[in-house]
Amino acid sequence: MSLDKGFFSLVGPTLTGQGECVAMIADDPKYYVAKGVVPATTDPFSPLIDLIEWLNVKDGHSGSKSARLSAKPIYYIGWDLGGHESAMARQNNWTVEKLPNKKSSEKDIESLGMRLHKEQAVRENIPARAVSDTLARFKISQLAPAPSIMPTDQLQKLYMLCAFSIAAKKAQDRGRVTAILTSAAGEILSYGIKSHENSILHAEVTAIQSLFVNDPDRASRLKTDQTYLFTTLKPCGMCAGMIAACGSGKIHVVYGQDDFGEGASNTCLDAKPSMHHKLVQDLKLKDAKQSMLLEELDSFRQRYPGGPIVQRLDDQSPKELMQAAHGRTLYKVNKYALTQEESEKKRVMAHLESFLRMTEVISA
Repeated sequence: MSLDKGFFSLVGPTLTGQGECVAMIADDPKYYVAKGVVPATTDPFSPLIDLIEWLNVKDGHSGSKSARLSAKPIYYIGWDLGGHESAMARQNNWTVEKLPNKKSSEKDIESLGMRLHKEQAVRENIPARAVSDTLARFKISQLAPAPSIMPTDQLQKLYMLCAFSIAAKKAQDRGRVTAILTSAAGEILSYGIKSHENSILHAEVTAIQSLFVNDPDRASRLKTDQTYLFTTLKPCGMCAGMIAACGSGKIHVVYGQDDFGEGASNTCLDAKPSMHHKLVQDLKLKDAKQSMLLEELDSFRQRYPGGPIVQRLDDQSPKELMQAAHGRTLYKVNKYALTQEESEKKRVMAHLESFLRMTEVISA
């Protein structure tokens, strides 16, 4: 006998107190347990999410535990999963099953003791917000004053250009996806870059979770305030679920490129057009050196389903595309830094310039 559903039906209720919940998975003879208070439906963290994110942390050259345990079910007790939690489980092809949270009888306790002894089972507790150290790297600090603007399409393009610039210079894995979360007035609240250390930490997930870790007061207003999430690639189903849950319909998603992969088609955001739109003209450029970028974006979108950022980084052209976006960003920074006349674009670029210096995309 192994650490099966019967085992977790016995051990689970002994781990939960009033208002607590738990997620568990077997790695015989060890079993991993993530425990916490029952999460709000707008919380990007829960014991299940903590467990999945922790399992996806790469361990040197041996990869992550998720690959080894992907065929095993995750059991949970004490709450009903939200759509973003279920989507995150599906991202790794995990099945999840809810077990009853019944009061343990003396017979249950005796049976559990026998199972623990027979299986030589060892529990390992997963810390709450298990990847907080990674998310802390995305803390926002020392930015120029927020521009206090109305986010027209023309101004949105500047934020998207900034996201592409970060993708060009900071992203290390094949995804090269970057997301920037702003207030309705254009203030950068958080950002995220798709992780090469944890396959579940997509750029959008990182941007939202890092705000909850680094600025919880601001995070609490996501469900009441209008915000904008600029991401270089259309969010997948997992990211869309977290955006919808944590933003309560208040996060407007602007993405730079379509992703025609199965994971990004017909997400929960596609049913909410007010939340989800692509910039009609993307990064339209005027100067001669960079003027082909828009045409190249459209060309790659047609030639390589999934978008060049995701699918074609082994090809030199997408890298050149990113460099072109970064070059355009530098052009905009220099242009508006030298402009004497105050304008919305100048305020936006001053804010974005300070952000790019903070992230070391451009030198101080």
